[in-house]
Amino acid sequence: MKIIWYTFSVMDKLKNQRGFATLEIILAVSIIAIFATVAVPKMARVLDKVYLNYEMKRLYSELNFARSLGKFSDYKVSVFTGGDYKREPVFMRIYYNLNKYEILRNLEMGTAVISQHNLQNGITFSNNSGLEDIKFDNPSRYSTGSNTITLKSQFDDSAYIIFNSVGRWRGNYVKK
Repeated sequence: MKIIWYTFSVMDKLKNQRGFATLEIILAVSIIAIFATVAVPKMARVLDKVYLNYEMKRLYSELNFARSLGKFSDYKVSVFTGGDYKREPVFMRIYYNLNKYEILRNLEMGTAVISQHNLQNGITFSNNSGLEDIKFDNPSRYSTGSNTITLKSQFDDSAYIIFNSVGRWRGNYVKK
């Protein structure tokens, strides 16, 4: 009989309790803090890979865009005299030290910027000196000084765009 009375007594106390004890709140907050300290660095690494993948895909699509502009960049030299068509060079200029690139069209009166993009979220070019022009003056080929463009992330992951000798390129994501 005594055990039953004690059980009812505890149940009555629980029914009358309103809110949480300080110890319960401290325990719950400390468990959440432990999970957060484990999850935040892993989440930063995942976001870094997402940013790197985005910038590599954007640069890859901009190269394809510049190549398509180079293919269809003929214009009439003289409309009135029935002159020949002339190819208007299109090129991508990469500023390695500024971490940006532009697609330019070289008009006879000057250079026109078609589009430009600054690398964001800690993504940089691995080559940090000067600039490079990738010229699309032939419909099926390009001319460039190097055969690889490398993007680096904050956590030293790398993404490569590799040029081959027949005028094609491919993008790779490589984890270090």
